[in-house]
Amino acid sequence: MNFKNLQWGSDRLVIHDRVFRLEYNKDDLSWELGSECFPLIKNKEIMDSYARFFTSRPSFHPRNIVEIGMFGGGSMALWNEIFKPDKLIGIDIDFNKENDYFRRYLAENSTDRTIAAYWNTDQGDKAELERICSEVLQDGIDLVFDDASHLYTPTKHSFEALFPFLRPGGLYIIEDWNWAHTAPFQQETSIWRNETALTQLVFELVEAVGSSRLLANVHIFDGYAVIEKGTEPWEQSQKFFLDNMISRRP
Repeated sequence: MNFKNLQWGSDRLVIHDRVFRLEYNKDDLSWELGSECFPLIKNKEIMDSYARFFTSRPSFHPRNIVEIGMFGGGSMALWNEIFKPDKLIGIDIDFNKENDYFRRYLAENSTDRTIAAYWNTDQGDKAELERICSEVLQDGIDLVFDDASHLYTPTKHSFEALFPFLRPGGLYIIEDWNWAHTAPFQQETSIWRNETALTQLVFELVEAVGSSRLLANVHIFDGYAVIEKGTEPWEQSQKFFLDNMISRRP
């Protein structure tokens, strides 16, 4: 893992000479690189939090990573630079948003390791996610980042499709679980005002930890939740449904 070489500027992040444009701080008047950059919807606060979490697990070295929600490929490139995995798969519902900078990066990194972007793929399409993993990640997954819809149902479907592929000790990260607890999404004008809070899924995951050894832990942070795969075996030919992992009193 390599979090120490992240160089933060007011409008950019640089790591290993790769430039990431911070979309939250975007200022077209002062940007001199045109499209020669990766777009990135991350900030220093969450990356510092990730650094603390992952460096507290020095023995964790993910070989196979899946990211759902790529936003032009910026975060995919960032995780690749930090973790240097053997395989990195990106999934996004949008049609191809790769710029030339990202395409060159894919070409440069596809020689000795497998990096692949799957565009126009709905995170709620469990069958398609299972197909991709069965074909490309036959030996399992170590780390998943879900930074896609942030909606309850498709996020749950992605979890049910991908969690069985996690190896014991693998980590599944759901970003922005707490959006329903922030003022902008509580306004009458918010298009998400009547959506089920993603917190509901976090509650269900906590229930599953208490009900089954298949889920070992849930770690909650401001902005993301980390679910750790337990040691209980799971036959991948079986369909996985989170509700079936939860035992409740009548």
